[in-house]
Amino acid sequence: MMYDIYLSMGGRALPDLSDLLQAVPALAEQPLQQKIMQRSPKPGFLGLDLTSDQARTLMQRLKAQKAVGYPVPSAYRQPKITIEQATSIA
Repeated sequence: MMYDIYLSMGGRALPDLSDLLQAVPALAEQPLQQKIMQRSPKPGFLGLDLTSDQARTLMQRLKAQKAVGYPVPSAYRQPKITIEQATSIA
């Protein structure tokens, strides 16, 4: 299973990502780095496909920079039901 990071609020600074860059080259891209530091509006999904270890490591580093978010399965980026369907179930 692959994971993405969902951020409610980005960090105050970009964490050291040098050891993750070889496995996740997208982390070197400026638009993604800006999203990682975006405080408002919510950055949302980063659009990554990470292993569980990579997701855990990245989230720990983001939290150290005061980011708020959590790792979620990448499949969650594409919901299988509409908001209306979810509302009727809730």
